[in-house]
Amino acid sequence: MDLEEAFQAVGEFGICQKRMVTVLILLQVYMAFQSMLIVLVGAEDISSIVTEWFLVKHQAYKVSLAGSLFFAGVLLGNVLFGPLSDKIGRKPVFLTGLFFEVLFGYATAFAPSYEAFALSRLLVGMMNGGMALVCFVLTQEYVGKSYWALTGTLTNMMFAVGIALFAGLGYYVRQWRTLATAANSPGVLFFLLSVNLPESPRWLYSQGPV
Repeated sequence: MDLEEAFQAVGEFGICQKRMVTVLILLQVYMAFQSMLIVLVGAEDISSIVTEWFLVKHQAYKVSLAGSLFFAGVLLGNVLFGPLSDKIGRKPVFLTGLFFEVLFGYATAFAPSYEAFALSRLLVGMMNGGMALVCFVLTQEYVGKSYWALTGTLTNMMFAVGIALFAGLGYYVRQWRTLATAANSPGVLFFLLSVNLPESPRWLYSQGPV
């Protein structure tokens, strides 16, 4: 029996699969928070990194630089985590990325200087990009092929929902360190929920008989 026949036999999208995929899809809200953080913590008319470290005039470029460093990290994470998850497994790479994203996310919130803040954004971006890639792969590999379009669509939709929720969070939380902490804290919950997720059955199948 090959893998697709096994999925047909046990179910392509059963109760357990729905639970696992739900955790991964809801995780997109947290990833969206991290992706959009610089938009609000880099604003000029509220408590922000601009007002705290006087990033105005010839220092104003540092706000955009922090945002660019995050997305440079996303690119690096995508390049590094994909092959790594192929080699050692989806779950360990996913959990490691999520753990360190939460850790570096708190480093962002408590950064004592702009330099520490910028470095933390680079590292958060690297974890975010790599972990997001593996997360998406898991939402596909946990289910049968006929559900790939559904899980993929829901994953992207939830990221968009996360952007909207972050805007609402920013409306009520005006102090940038508090906002960064609040945006990062859901990651702790998602890490705890993800610990018991199984390894990808498709990755295990690709390794051949043990």
